[in-house]
Amino acid sequence: MDVSQLIGLVTKGGPAAIIIAVFYGLAMLVREVRGGKVGQQRETDLAAKIALLETQVKTLTTSMEQMENELERALDLVHSMRYQRDQARVRVEYLELIGNVEPRTVWPPEPQSPPALSTPAPADPFPPLPDEPLPPT
Repeated sequence: MDVSQLIGLVTKGGPAAIIIAVFYGLAMLVREVRGGKVGQQRETDLAAKIALLETQVKTLTTSMEQMENELERALDLVHSMRYQRDQARVRVEYLELIGNVEPRTVWPPEPQSPPALSTPAPADPFPPLPDEPLPPT
């Protein structure tokens, strides 16, 4: 619609059309101002936040990879130490057997390793029983 046609409609519509046109013009002006400056500011803020989050994610992934490598090395050391311990126990048992040593060495039980972090603890299917007996019904 051309502006000259819009002016013609407003002048023929009377005071109500003029008031509606003024409010419509103000609404369009506010929309342009908000859409322009505020919208650009929002976009730049969002772009800055996204860039910050991307750098944080990159640093977190690199630190997690380093931690995984350290964990793998630690687990390898644990396995090699257990292997050496088991070999030493076998050697001691063999020497005790050859030397007829009595009483034989009793090894402590294997310590329980903590459950894996990814497996949830099993839930108790039954609620605990009360300490006191239930009253008769």
